[in-house]
Amino acid sequence: ERFVTVRRPSADGADADEESKRNNDNLDDETSSQYEGEGETEHLMQKLFDSYATGNWRGNRIFLRFPDLKEFAEDVKDIAPRLHRVFNKYSCVLESTFDDTLQLQIDFGTRTNRGLTLHWFQVFLQKSLKKLGLE
Repeated sequence: ERFVTVRRPSADGADADEESKRNNDNLDDETSSQYEGEGETEHLMQKLFDSYATGNWRGNRIFLRFPDLKEFAEDVKDIAPRLHRVFNKYSCVLESTFDDTLQLQIDFGTRTNRGLTLHWFQVFLQKSLKKLGLE
């Protein structure tokens, strides 16, 4: 991500530079702590995707609807039985969310209907959790 810094000119110049530096230091502290959690989430999503994505499209791994989604739901049963019950109960919701996300992926330029890329897998998980009330 990019950040733009804008400074207001002052009459004496030096005070504005020092104040700007203090403000930027505070901003850096706030933004770094804000984005630390996002980096961990992205790493976790990457590991999750790598564990379950068995498809291949143009040399890139993709998450397939039937085999990968089913295996993912089965493994969730062992890790979190409550989530597995929700997955089984709402499997049609997950499948429709998968299909919606796949269509979004196609609409945004990734022309495959075989499975989801990493980016769209993340979108699928977020949409699924939100629809199931687990976010």
